[in-house]
Parts: sequence; C-alpha cells; structure tokens
Amino acid sequence: AARPSGTLPSLARIAAATWFSVAGALALAVARGQLDGGAPAEGRAADALALAGGSLDRALEAVPEMGPALELKVEVLALQGDDAAAASELARQVERAAPEELPAALERQIAFRRQRGDLDGALEGIERLIRLAPDDVELSWRHEALLAQLGRDAQRAVALEALASREPNLDRRLLALSMAARLAERAGALDRALAHYQQILAVDADDEFARESVLDLLRASGRVAELAELRIAQAAQLPDGPAVRQALSEAAWLLELRLDRPGPAARAWQALLDREPEDRIALEGLLRCRRAQGDVPGQIDALSRLTQIASDAQALPSRLASGVALAWAHETRGQLDEAADVLAQLAAGDPRGVAGQIATWTLIERATAAGDSAALAERLGELAETSTARPLRRALIEDLAWMRALVLEDDDGAATSFAQANAIEPAVGARLGALLVAARR
Repeated sequence: AARPSGTLPSLARIAAATWFSVAGALALAVARGQLDGGAPAEGRAADALALAGGSLDRALEAVPEMGPALELKVEVLALQGDDAAAASELARQVERAAPEELPAALERQIAFRRQRGDLDGALEGIERLIRLAPDDVELSWRHEALLAQLGRDAQRAVALEALASREPNLDRRLLALSMAARLAERAGALDRALAHYQQILAVDADDEFARESVLDLLRASGRVAELAELRIAQAAQLPDGPAVRQALSEAAWLLELRLDRPGPAARAWQALLDREPEDRIALEGLLRCRRAQGDVPGQIDALSRLTQIASDAQALPSRLASGVALAWAHETRGQLDEAADVLAQLAAGDPRGVAGQIATWTLIERATAAGDSAALAERLGELAETSTARPLRRALIEDLAWMRALVLEDDDGAATSFAQANAIEPAVGARLGALLVAARR
C-alpha cells in the first residue's frame, strides 16, 4: 500500500484500491457515528472524514473509475459541507464515465440533486437516462413523477399520453390515461379529456368514474346529440330501475327540447314506457312528441293511457286534463261517439271539478247540435245535480222539467222536476208547469 500505485501490477492495484476503499468506508462510518453523537464529537468526525477522504483518494489513484470509491468520495464531500465540490465531482464522474458506467453515474447525480432539492437538475438527469434507454418504461414513470412535483402539467400530460401507449401493464396503462384525462380537464381541453376517458371505457366498460366523466364532458361541451345517443345506448345495457329511467329521460328531453327532434324523442319516451308502462312523465313526453308530429292516432293512444293511470288524488288533475284532450282528439278525427264516451266518463268521475264541468257542457252542446233531446235532458239533470248556486240549480231543473213535459212527453219525470224546482224556490213558471202536468195526467 505504501508503494506508488503506478509501479503496481494491475491485480495489485485492484487489491490496493479495494483496501483503501474499505478503509475509507470504515472511516466514513466512524464519521457518521460521531456526527450523530452531537456537537462534542464533531471534531473527531472531521478527522475521520479527512481520513476517509485520503483513503478514497488513494483508492482512486489505483483504480480511477472504481464505482464504490467514487460514491463514497461524493458522500465524504457532502458530509464535509462542500456541496459544490460534491456536485463538481459527480459532474466529473458523469463526463468521464464509460458508456456501460454512465447510467450508474447519472443515477448518483440524480439522487444527489434530489436530496439537495434540485428537482430541475434531477429532471435533466432523468431525461438524459431516458435518451440512453428510451424503451425503459420505469424511467418514464420516474420522469412523470418529477414533472408532477415541479407542477409542469403540460409536459406531464404529454408524458402520460406516451406512457399510455407504451405501458405493457393494463392497470398502469389505465392509470396513465386517467391521469392524462384529469390534466386535460384541468387545462380546459375537454375534447382531449373525453378521448382519454373513451379509451378507458374501450378497455374497461365497467369503469364508473370514466363513464360518468364522459357524460359530464359531453354536457359541458354541448355535444347534445352524442350525449343523447350515448344515454340511449347505456340504457339498453341497464336493468330496470332508477338508472335506466334517468338515462332514457335525459336522452328524451335532449332530443325533444334541445334538438327539436320529436321522432327520436318519441322513441326514447316509448323505450322508457316499455320498461315502466305507468310512468306518467314518459307518457306526457310521448304525447307532446305525437302532437309535434301531428300524429293524432298516437295522441289518442297516449291520452288513453294517461287517463287510465295514476288514480291517486295528486294525479287527478292531470288525468282529467288528459281526458278532455283525448275527447278533443277523438273529435278531430270525427270519432264523435268515442269522444262522447270519454266526456261521459270525465263527467261521472269528477262532476263538480273543472274538467267534469267542461265535459258536461261539451256534451250539452253536442246534444243540442244533434237535436238529441233525451241526451240533452240527461246532461241538464247531471249539471243541475252538481250546481251549488241555488238560482242556477232551480233554473236548470225547471228547464229540464219543461223539456220532459213538452218535448219528451215524460209526465212523471216532468212532475218530479217541477216539484224539485218549487222546493228550491217557488216560482210562477214551475207552478204552472206542475198544474199542466197534473191536468195531463
């Protein structure tokens, strides 16, 4: 060991270098222990570091590029507080390293820079490593992590997109796509984010987050036609329940209101009704679409179904209004008997309500126009029974009495009606009518 290294044969130089490296490592370990011991040991630690540095210099004289000695040399400089010298030594090692030793030298430089908080320098080292091994996916992930620490989202998005195309592991590929999509969303690149989420769904159709993200992005970007088409396709894959109702309803509303396409909207509402036949909202939507299409038979079908569902009190106004509309739809087609049947059902179902009153008066008008005295008398009787105003009720009953007496020649019915009118409020006309009927009988 005391002889100059240049005078030693190669094997002896290696042995000497190993000896001095071990001595340097031991001295370095002593220095670390003394530094951990606190201030009183700092002086002894400096001596140990100087001894370690000298031993390592001797080792590197014997074998200049001995890896372990180079690493220890940098650590000695760093512990001595000479970061500049340590960085310079690392740079020298990188520049002088043989091709097969360059990756290890760069790794030492990257680790040193990261420990000192020099993330830009560490990134530069990683990028240099990637140029040496462009197919190393792990290096690319390390590169992406550094970009994330530096907050360089634009570069990170590019790196993640590249990783998504190169990563052999499926889970990590999906992770890269997901992170790239979120970065694109953050940057406002909605189309690019949408493309990434669609790539995820092409591989994993059950990814709920990606599926919901696609819907949100289509809504945010105003791509209404695509959204409606996607919701219909999703509904076809869903079991009956709230999810399918929500999907088909959204598609139908978009087609009906945003795109003004009543035909496809009607098909969407009908698809929902195929799943849930008594969905009143879907029936009302189908009815609106049929009206927009001018499809009277379709309107009649939808209105007929509306009048048959929802028997609860809250749905009664809607059911009655649907009944009136159904009667008018029948009348539009010239189906007067069907219209009359619907109106009669309405009048009987809610005689004192608005819809019932409308139905009764409509039947009265039709009976008058048709000259059907019997039907007119029946409707007048129904109207009189439901009237709460005494003068109006008495007048209606008296009119009915005279119709029975003079037109229908129903003396018994006329006598009953005149008696009812006089019981409410005696009047000359009703009294004379009662005498006339009595005389005829």
